[in-house]
Amino acid sequence: MRISSVLVAVLGLAVAPLGALGCSATVEVKTASDAPKKKAKKKKVKGEAKKVQAEKDTRVAEMAKAKVKVRDYRFITPKEDELDLNTGVAINFATGKDTLTDDSYEILYEIWSFMEDNPTTRIRVEGNTDDTGDYNQNLDLSARRAWRVYDFLAETGIDVSRLDAVGCGPDNPVIMDTSADARALNRRVDFIIMKDTSLTCGGVYDPAAPEDEGAM
Repeated sequence: MRISSVLVAVLGLAVAPLGALGCSATVEVKTASDAPKKKAKKKKVKGEAKKVQAEKDTRVAEMAKAKVKVRDYRFITPKEDELDLNTGVAINFATGKDTLTDDSYEILYEIWSFMEDNPTTRIRVEGNTDDTGDYNQNLDLSARRAWRVYDFLAETGIDVSRLDAVGCGPDNPVIMDTSADARALNRRVDFIIMKDTSLTCGGVYDPAAPEDEGAM
């Protein structure tokens, strides 16, 4: 059989012709000039990968920095005396704990956005429980939950001079009822817009309290 091309000796090692093995084949002859091309191709691929990663890192950094302000509120309705959570919206926690559930964060980011857009507004976070269980434990739990929300807003950049928090326990129900549905509604977090610090639970002003001269 005829050999269509001749094998080239590589690194000084002679290779027997394929014809000696009874084979016929076309052999690609690689030369030293192929090396720079291969190296250039590898460098180009590596450069493109770095560019993609750099663009990704930039996007992540920008999102982290901007936190994208919310312009159309879906979860809250700003009012004169409070940030009202819309029907069916609630800040939720793990049962018996002050650990925020994942579905609460998008609501809190809307509140953060409102605070960013209204830099003179101050918010009092009020934690509330239902009337089941020990009174003092409920009071403590409501306070810890309110302060957890306070901490979240402070961590996102809201100045602590614009924030306050209090636990109201079971003393401020929205519904005077012992049904399961009523108790579920009474377990909540309220966001009261402060005009001064002389507030009791439910955003009620205490006329006996001294007026806060630094209020806005």
